[in-house]
Amino acid sequence: MALTAARAEAGPSHLRDGAGFRLPEAADSPGTSRFLTEAERIHIADRLRERASIRCIASELGRSPSTISREVRRNRRPMPNGGFAYQPFHAHRR
Repeated sequence: MALTAARAEAGPSHLRDGAGFRLPEAADSPGTSRFLTEAERIHIADRLRERASIRCIASELGRSPSTISREVRRNRRPMPNGGFAYQPFHAHRR
């Protein structure tokens, strides 16, 4: 009976491991949340202006290079000179 009560208090089953204990939240550990934070987006924009590579930026943030690449590709805007500019504030509002 006590074990059942402990499992009920642990929360939904998809948030528990096989023994019934609650798994730690992903957002508790830095760099592992599903979405980029505004600070991370600003860091990306600053480093792109400094011409840092995607891999370099990814290692600084503790993220996958593909995550950074997708973020930049999805949130770049055309410039009058024919180039592109990453816009972190526009990206974060989406």
